[in-house]
Amino acid sequence: MESLEAANPLWLQHFSLRFQICWESCYFESVIWLRDSSTEPSRVRYLFADLLLMLWDDVTSDPPRVDDMSSVYLYKQIQEALIDRPNVIVVLDDVVQKETVKFANQLGLRVLATTRNAELFAGATCSVDVIHVGSVTAEESKRLLWIEEASPEVDDSLSEAFSVCSGNVALLNILKKLSAGRSDRLSTFCRRLKTRGLSAVTATTAFEYESMHAALSVSVERLPACDRDTLACAVILPSEQDIPLQASFQNFFQIWALVVPVDVVDADESEFLMLLSDRLTRLCENGDWLSHNKQNDTFRFSRMVEIYLRETVEAQTAKTLISMLKSRLERVQQDDIGNPVIKEFFLKHSFFFNSITHFSISFQCGWQQDGLISSTVRYPCIRFLVTLCVACTFALVQLLLAVFLRRPSSFCNPLAWILALYVVLLLQLASFKWNRLFGGHLSRKYRTLFDEWNVMETYQPRAISMGHLFDPEPPTPFPGDKESTETDHFKAMRDAHYANEFTYIQKMEAERKAMEANGQSSTSSKGSQQSSVQSESMRVELNAEPKGEEDSYREI
Repeated sequence: MESLEAANPLWLQHFSLRFQICWESCYFESVIWLRDSSTEPSRVRYLFADLLLMLWDDVTSDPPRVDDMSSVYLYKQIQEALIDRPNVIVVLDDVVQKETVKFANQLGLRVLATTRNAELFAGATCSVDVIHVGSVTAEESKRLLWIEEASPEVDDSLSEAFSVCSGNVALLNILKKLSAGRSDRLSTFCRRLKTRGLSAVTATTAFEYESMHAALSVSVERLPACDRDTLACAVILPSEQDIPLQASFQNFFQIWALVVPVDVVDADESEFLMLLSDRLTRLCENGDWLSHNKQNDTFRFSRMVEIYLRETVEAQTAKTLISMLKSRLERVQQDDIGNPVIKEFFLKHSFFFNSITHFSISFQCGWQQDGLISSTVRYPCIRFLVTLCVACTFALVQLLLAVFLRRPSSFCNPLAWILALYVVLLLQLASFKWNRLFGGHLSRKYRTLFDEWNVMETYQPRAISMGHLFDPEPPTPFPGDKESTETDHFKAMRDAHYANEFTYIQKMEAERKAMEANGQSSTSSKGSQQSSVQSESMRVELNAEPKGEEDSYREI
């Protein structure tokens, strides 16, 4: 049980309960734990080959060689091994593909599996009991973090940690190790999570990944493209709030539909609602990104998912989504009746509605439950303005120095001239050095080539390092990609030279065959007569081999 706890603590309590019940009922007598987490179908046979080796308990003979064993023979070997050990339960951890479920279903194994996608087990013919492992409660998170001090500050830190982590056990364990039982350190790391994102907090724990950002990125990569786009659209919606899918029964206009784009061929609103509901439901079942309240038909996502989306989705994408939402809100407000549910939702979250209406140059902000916590406006010409101000400062110092030297009292004072000469030399050296380093930023060339934001948005280094929720754009072409004019001229001459060559050869071959067919009858008789005459008049002379090298030849 210790190894199982270290492997995946999220489902440990449910597994312990089932283990105790089955042990008391004598349902099984041994447990075999196997980790899957492979996305290649060809790796499934290696997983069950390990199962065969674990089931093998014949000490009198060596286990079979599974390297070159076929899947059919492996299937038979596992069935024969299960005859001797019928009361065994197999634990498949982190199942991510249907082939693993299909193979286990054919064997008829008693399996306890963990997965983030419950749809994988829909094709199983045997009975499947799905147990949803939810987040821990606030009291359980306090017992997990366990800070000895008892004060209002400690309670606030524990509540803040539970709010940021959304009850996720893995992230709570990371904060527990980093805080080391101190409330001030816990508050610091919680503040770092909110301001810098999930990737800013890393630690080695019993969890497989060192950061929650890496774990969520792997889960995002396993989503289909349409579901990734739907998840990314939630970046401009508030977290920990029940967002309705269907606003009213008379008007099929949804708050989720204001943000999530769904391609529908038919203009039927019921079909649009069905497709949108299917997308959101898949996000609930595949990765537990959303939670669905079936009674009120609402969806919500946690604060941890919000922090991850704020960090991962690019600012330009969020800006586009906000402009879409803003235009659709204006279209809804122009209706005669309007929708009271939509108005009530945006009035309730006034900070969100204000961020939509007062949107400026770029979007790079995050929200708390009580309002907006940060907002950053990026000026693309800030480097040019700073460089211009520094140049004006140098000019102002020179003007002040000239005014100082023109004074009558300073004109005949040698100490003033020495001081002025020192300041002039120092100013000239500083301006020369500054001009070499930063003077080029006043030109159009440097302003175009050395724009860090332009480089990051063009080549998208985050798509390589952290993963990307949208398909990245192709790289910007540069002059080195274009072929030279000489190469183009050579290719044109080559194509002109070999143009219609195959057709020309076919034509020449047809003409040759026609000429041969016409002249074959007339030349056959003449050829036979000439061959007979030549055979009669042929004379063969064999001369003796010469003695010298210069006359060494043979005549025939």
